[in-house]
Parts: sequence; structure tokens; C-alpha cells
Amino acid sequence: MGEKMNNIELVLEFNLIKEKLVKLAVMDINKRALGDLSFSTNKDYLKEELERTDEALRLLHTHGVPSLYNISDITTSLERLEKNSYLSINELYNIRLLLKGIKEIRNYYKKVTKKDYLYFTSLVNSSLELTSIAERLDKVLNEDKGIKDDASLTLKKIRQELFESEGKIKDKLKEIIAKHSTLLNDTNIHYKNNKYVLALNASNKYKLGGIIVEESSSGYTSYVEPEVTYKISQRINKLKQTENEEIIKILKNLSNYIVNYIDELTINYNVVVDFDYKFAKAKYAKEINAKKATIEEDRLVLKGARHPLIRQDEVIANDFILGGDTGKVLIISGPNAGGKTVALKTLGLLSYMNQCGLLISVDHEARLPIFTNFYADIGDSQSIIDSLSTFTSHISNIIEIIDNSSSNSLILLDELGSGTNPSEGEALAMAIIDYLSKSNSYLLTTTHYDNLKAFAASNNNLRISAMEFDNTSIKPTFRLLDNEIGKSYAFEIARRKGLNEEIIKKANEYQEEYASSSKKIIDTLQVKLEESELKLKLLQEKEARLDKKEIELDKLIAKTKEEANKEIENLVNESKREVDKILLDLRQNKTIKPHHALKAIKDLEDLNKPQEEEKTSSNITFKIDDLVKIVSLNKEGKITSIKNDLYDVSIGNITLKVDGSDLKRVAVKKESKKVEFTTINKTGSPSLELNLIGKRVEESLLLLDEYLNSALVNKLESVRIVHGFGSGKLAKGIREYLDTLSFVKSYRYGGMNEGGQGATIVELK
Repeated sequence: MGEKMNNIELVLEFNLIKEKLVKLAVMDINKRALGDLSFSTNKDYLKEELERTDEALRLLHTHGVPSLYNISDITTSLERLEKNSYLSINELYNIRLLLKGIKEIRNYYKKVTKKDYLYFTSLVNSSLELTSIAERLDKVLNEDKGIKDDASLTLKKIRQELFESEGKIKDKLKEIIAKHSTLLNDTNIHYKNNKYVLALNASNKYKLGGIIVEESSSGYTSYVEPEVTYKISQRINKLKQTENEEIIKILKNLSNYIVNYIDELTINYNVVVDFDYKFAKAKYAKEINAKKATIEEDRLVLKGARHPLIRQDEVIANDFILGGDTGKVLIISGPNAGGKTVALKTLGLLSYMNQCGLLISVDHEARLPIFTNFYADIGDSQSIIDSLSTFTSHISNIIEIIDNSSSNSLILLDELGSGTNPSEGEALAMAIIDYLSKSNSYLLTTTHYDNLKAFAASNNNLRISAMEFDNTSIKPTFRLLDNEIGKSYAFEIARRKGLNEEIIKKANEYQEEYASSSKKIIDTLQVKLEESELKLKLLQEKEARLDKKEIELDKLIAKTKEEANKEIENLVNESKREVDKILLDLRQNKTIKPHHALKAIKDLEDLNKPQEEEKTSSNITFKIDDLVKIVSLNKEGKITSIKNDLYDVSIGNITLKVDGSDLKRVAVKKESKKVEFTTINKTGSPSLELNLIGKRVEESLLLLDEYLNSALVNKLESVRIVHGFGSGKLAKGIREYLDTLSFVKSYRYGGMNEGGQGATIVELK
């Protein structure tokens, strides 16, 4: 391929996208990776990468960005560690930074709803804080990438002596400065070649005795170590050597401990790298309000596609639909500077970004195939060096594209056939389009040629679109209109720019005189297209009216059913109020016998119970107020609310959340049953204790409801509910239910001899 074909990223300006991504990455390793980013044709990899990047974007929107650090690559350090080498201070500091980054990520992730972010949950769960290593490193390293004085007792003693010795030598030098200031060029103590020295005038350099350590480049100053400081200086050098040996010993001890965690550190490093890489992509996606494209074979749909390099508050969004039944070739016509080339680059750049695992700037739907390769001939490729004309340069590129493209390539050709005789150019363009359309490649091209527009409009395998032009303002709108044939608007633009009106008038005359048959065909086709658009609009309006009537009918049916259910509910509620009154009389006046009350409650339950179940299919839908049976519990109740195929089912005083697959509809009793009181024999008082250990929350609440009703009518003042310890869910559910009961005076956990927190003591009114 030629140089231009090898630079598809430059043609599409993907290099500018990569520059933005590099700036958004924190770690150098990811800056290099994003700078080298290129497209992939591996479908499985791309689906996985796009899903993970989209997950990072959702995390970014809901929880912000975790704290990330520019951690250097630890791979080489760990390889050296495996070979019994020891790590330097900088390498240990880098590992400390890695562990700090892991801790930040794990803390950040504590607030995340894990089930909504499967990949990052798995990633975070694979990491380890390794607090023992972090604590050892913190004990040794300071924030300035140095070793702390108290890293060991030996080091602390060495540095204390060093401090004292350096103090002594400075005191000696200050005495010399005070006595011999006239011999010095300045009164400062200097440090040269690991020695404390004084700056003497070169003419006085031998007057103090000692060693000349260094001469200034001008020769004017000599840096001298006075003889009186020799012994102290030698001691300092010895102490520094001992200090260095002790530091190496400390580093070796740390390295010998860390070598046991090479695998864990490698995993942690990969976690941090992946977080930074995915979040760099996510941060750019947020900047351009991007979405994840769905990978789909043989179909391209971009609705509301925006060029990512144009200011997002100014760019015009357009739709592109190719493949499937619509054909894979799109020819775009329209005015000069009307946005044809931008439209070409938008589709090309977004498709290329998608195959680099990036989210793309679309407002609505995005579905893209995997292109085997990308080819483009866009802009003026005239080469002065090669002495090529514009046409020759274009046709050379097109020959390379034809020779190298394969099935499912994406080909972008700007102003196909331009730069030569129009009649020959448009004939060549038609032949090239015809040839490439048979190769099963996706092809987008722009044109001003009338014959090419007519060719596209009359060919069912080709789509034609136009860039919109505002005839009132004489300006392009940059909107792409599907199934439209565009004009170049050369006369209008020339008039707006100030061309002499006489010239424009004459040009119109020449155009009418020499108008080609293809232009007449185009005008006819445009009228037919407009008629088709009108018919489609009328059909859509008719469909909308029918939809509205269907909605109104559904509302009427729902309203009728709601009224019927309301009437049933009123009947049940009236009976329940009568029973509540009886229970109150029982507690206060003792005028009604307990077994009469129990019989009334049973009659009420029978009233609320449907006579028979409806046989329903597995895909039945339920509505609010439907009477249903919970199959798993063999209990009947009424639906009070619905959300995402989860139904709130009210059973007496209890409301349970139930999956639709666990429900059966039941028919309402045809005749109401009046609550009656009959004399029955009392079977004995209930136990003072209800044991619910091992039962599900829903089942337990139903049993508790029955038990408390029995306890109430039998005038029990206190009962014990045994629920065990477990996860605490059962105890919580019981207490929440007790809060809803008006006849419960109070409740508490059991005392020492009452079961402790494994039981709840309930006091009844």
C-alpha cells in the first residue's frame, strides 16, 4: 500500500483522538499503550473491551474516578527479586505507591453496588491490600524517597553520631572563618566532593594548610579543607560508609520479605493498570457524551452520530443506515462546504474508534459491523514532488484500494471522479461504484455530478442522501437528509459572496440551454421522492391515530376492572372492620366468647378466598388488584403494586414481594358471604411460644399472623417468638411486621433466660 493508505489514522484524524486519550491516562505504561492504539478485527475481544469500557463509564457517572497514581512498571523489579537481588529505595517506594493505589481502589469500590459492575467487581476482588508489606515499607521509607532514621536501631545510632560529627566540623570551620575572614572570598561553609570546605582567595590557598579539594573555573577561588578538620572528616566518611552498609542490609531484609508476594504484587499491578486504562477511555467517552455500539454483522446503524473532534455543543448530529436490505453503498451530494466530507469522516472515524475498543459519540442507537480494513481517499492528494496531478494522485489511491480491499472493508471516497473531464470522471465514478458494490464492501462517496446522482437514484442497490441547504439564509445546515438528491447551489453561494449579478444571470441562461438529460431525470426523481415522503407521512399519521384509539380502549377495560375490584375490596374491608370490632369487644368488654371470634375470623378468610383457580399459561400478565395464589406458600392474596415482574401481594396484614412465575390467578367468589357467629367448642389456649427457626421470612410472617390472632382472642398478655440468630433477616422481618400491628403494646429481645437475641418477647394490649 502507498503512504496515504498506511496513514488512515491521519486521514480520519484518529491521531488527535489518541493525543486526548494519552493526556487522560495517569500511568506512563498506559500513555504508551493508548498512543499506540490501533484497530482490531477480533469480535470477541472487541465485545469484551467495549462492555468493560462502558462499565467504567457507568462507574464514572455514578461514583467518580478512583485515586490513581503514576506507578512505574514493577515487572523488571520483580524479575530481579526472583533472581535473589534486592530492590532499591526507588523500587520499594514504587511498590509502596502500588499498595497505596490498591487501597484507594478498594475503598472507592466499597460504595459500589457490586452486581451492577461485574467486571470491575471481579477485578477488585482479585486484588489484595497486603497490609503487612505496606506497614513494613511505611516503617522504613519516608515521603522523600529516603530511609527513615529509625528504620533500625543501628541506623539511628549511626545517624546520631553523623549529626554530632557534622556539627563539630561546622563549629571548627566557623572558628576559622571568624579568625581568617580576610583570606576568604566568602564566609560560607561549602560542601564539595563529600567534604566540608572553605572558599579561599586563590592567592591565599596555602595559608591555612590543608587540602585543596576543588578550584573554580575562573581560577579565582580555591576550595580548601583545613587541616584541623581532617580527623573529624575521616570519621564522617567512615560513618557514611557504615550508614550505607546498614541501609543495604535494611533493603535486603525488606526484599527477602517481599519476594514471597511476587504473584500477589503482579496481580495488584495489573489491576491498577487496567483501572487506569479503562478509566482513561471512560473519561474521554464522558467528554464526548459517548455510547457503546452493538456489534452486528452485515448492518450499520448510527442515529445521531456526531464528529468527536468538533465542539459537542455546536456539532450537528446525523443518521447513517447501511447494510441489510438497504444496500452497502451511500452516495452523498450537496453544496460546497455543506458538510459532505465531514459526514464521510464522521462515519469513518466512529467506526475506527469502535474497533479500537472506544465508545462513540452518538445520541441514540449505534450498531456497527466489524470491518476487515479501512480505506480512504479524502482531500487534495496532489504531490508536487512526484509531479502528480490531482486526478492522477486520486486514481492511484483508488487503484490501491481496489487491489487491496476485501469483503466487509470500509471505503471512503471524497469527490469520486473529480479533477478531470466531468463526463469521463463521472463515467469512471459510476464504473468504480458498480465494481466495489459487488465486492460486499461498505462504500461512502461524495459527488457534485448530476449523472452520478441519477445513477444512484435509479439503482435499488445504492442509497442516496443530500446535505441540507437553507434557501432563505443561503447557508448549509450540515444536516444529512436520507433519500434526497442534493444540489451544489453554486449560483446561490456565488451571489451571497458578491459575484456580479449579470454573470449569475448569464450562467443561469447557459445552464438552461445546455442542461443535460440527467438533470431532467434528477428533477423528475426528486418530485417522485417528495411524493413518496408525503405518502409515508400520511400513513404514519394514520398509524398514530389507531395507536391512540387502542390505548384509550385499554384504559377503558382497565377502569372497568378496577371498579369491579374496588367493589370486592370494599366488601372485604367492611367484613374486616366488623371482625376488628368483635376483637376489640372481646378484649375490653368480654361479651363475646373467644371461640365465636375465631369462627368470625375463619369466615372472613373464607370470604377473602377465591372459589377456584383459573388455568393460566406461563406467560400470563397480572394487574393491580388481581386476586392470586402464591404457589410456593399455598396462600392467596391481592396484588397491590407491580415493578419489573415483581409483585407486591397483600395477605391479610402482610405484604410479600413475589416473582410472577410463582403466581396463579384465582377467580373471585360469585356470592358474598356474611360473617356469622356460631357456637363451637374451644380447643384450648395457644402455646406461650412460637418457634420459627429454619423457616423463610414470608412463611414465618404468615404463621406469626395466625398465632397472634389466636393469642389475642385467648387474652394472652405476653408471648415469645423464637427466631434464632442466623443472618438476622428473620428477626428484622418479624420486628418490622410487629410495628404495623395496633394491638402490640411493645416488644424486646429475650433476656438471659429467655433466649437472648434469638427470641423476641411481645407484650399485647
